[in-house]
Amino acid sequence: MPCRTRKYRLALLFAWIVGIVTCGSLRAQRPPTPYEASLAIAREHMAKGALTLASDAYRSALALAPDEEARRWCAFWDIVCHTATLSSQPYSEALNREIEALLVPYDLQGQARDVYWAEVKKYRLNLRTDESPANRLKGWCEVADFWGRQSDSEAARRGFEESVTRLVLLWERREYTAELAATQRALAWMHDAAASAKGGARSLLKVRLAEALELTRTASSDADRIERAHEEAIHESPGTPLAVEAALARAWWHNVAIPGGSRRRGGILETHVDYERALREIELAVTQAKAQPKRSVPLSSFEDRLASLENHLVELKAPRLELISDPVQHSDTPLLFSIRAHHVPSVTIELIPIDEVTLHALRSLRRHPLATPASWLRRGPVASWHLSTSIAEGQLGQCTLTRAVNEKLEPGNYLLVARATSGSQTLMERTGVQLSSLRALALHNQPGEVE
Repeated sequence: MPCRTRKYRLALLFAWIVGIVTCGSLRAQRPPTPYEASLAIAREHMAKGALTLASDAYRSALALAPDEEARRWCAFWDIVCHTATLSSQPYSEALNREIEALLVPYDLQGQARDVYWAEVKKYRLNLRTDESPANRLKGWCEVADFWGRQSDSEAARRGFEESVTRLVLLWERREYTAELAATQRALAWMHDAAASAKGGARSLLKVRLAEALELTRTASSDADRIERAHEEAIHESPGTPLAVEAALARAWWHNVAIPGGSRRRGGILETHVDYERALREIELAVTQAKAQPKRSVPLSSFEDRLASLENHLVELKAPRLELISDPVQHSDTPLLFSIRAHHVPSVTIELIPIDEVTLHALRSLRRHPLATPASWLRRGPVASWHLSTSIAEGQLGQCTLTRAVNEKLEPGNYLLVARATSGSQTLMERTGVQLSSLRALALHNQPGEVE
């Protein structure tokens, strides 16, 4: 019994101590100052989207601010709210001067850059989309560099990721890739920053650098360097959402996007080796990407790229034919053509004479290969071939076959028709060929003149 009484006394003593501490802390709490109350009201209005009221409250807080630091933040937030109410109106020079004034201490007076500078600079870069591409590229590099030098924190990580991503997205527009000098400086900064960064910042820079190199690729770009960038991005942090994003980006750039903005036609690749590589790469990237949570990757293009790769995978696995031949060939040389076949065991090819009117009509229907009227095919073929692709029925595979027609053919117009079956599906491709006996001799009398 005395033992239990002692326990109760100890419990009461503990509760009493807790009560003293709690009551003391409650007594220590002071009511908010007029400045703090105005600031809280402004933030509440801003969260609700009442921007005019928020702007008024920030101005009230500005008048009550206890120091210069508080005053400059209130001035900035007031500009942000006021600008948002003018979203339907053109950007004004007066507003630009207000924002520029906030950056004067840093740009002209040598004040050390801090979080306030980074937030104002970011806001200005997002707002002034009409500024020169070179200045915007430089600006986002500066903001990213600032956040990359800060001690590790959630705010620093978020600021660094946002600024690096916004920098890369600029190159989706042609006027930015045309700024060669500014682009090279920005890419050099990304490369150097990735070499010195650590942890998540390094992984992010590796992934974004590979994307930037693809977006700024030209005919003179180092293809090996771009491939190394993709490899480093994938292997920098294996198993993470960034590595999955990097693998998806590489598969998309390899198989869907082509420099110059064109797109691969119907999943037809040059060789069977190319086909197998594309199939493996896309299947792996798509499988990994679909296993990721929806919000685990930062770029909005992730879902778009995943969808386009899934569609491309369907194309790769669909039976297809492609007939390739020069539209004009000489009658004294063998007629050459190639056929690329997807997932079909054999192909039948016919060479049918046609008149010139039919040839022109055929070329006008180039985008509709199945729209070949039966009347065009009334004349029998002058030659036909049955070619084996060595692809078993029902199996995936690609085969490219090239043939030369050694038989003497009369000059004229011809229709090459390729047919194949895969299960219950019938495939047909056709193309027009003109055999000419003419030879032209070009005489260059003066520069720019040809006879």
